[in-house]
Amino acid sequence: MMAEAQTLGMAARTIARMGDELRRLATGLAAIENAVSELVASQPHVSDQHVKALQSFDLVGQGITSIADTMAALARHLPSEVRLDLAAITESLVMADLAARLRDDRTESHAEPRAEPVLFR
Repeated sequence: MMAEAQTLGMAARTIARMGDELRRLATGLAAIENAVSELVASQPHVSDQHVKALQSFDLVGQGITSIADTMAALARHLPSEVRLDLAAITESLVMADLAARLRDDRTESHAEPRAEPVLFR
């Protein structure tokens, strides 16, 4: 979690955790992009379509990172008296470990994401 989140109010900490999760997704996407790039590069013929597909990985990653940066800025500027209903906000998430990290549920929130996502609670 970002360092300044420790001094933020509850709503801001939640928004900061959401930004952290987006950064985690961007890192995972970059790893996928690298693996796909190696596969494409190993082919005897690389088409313009392949190159455009690889560029879209990069654009999506940049978009995710930009949203994460925006959420970090929002967290820093959100008044501490703002309150959120975390149960209601996270109830639609189908990955239990992600929901727990966003709620900062101490039983699961600090564990690394599982290799096999939990799809149903």
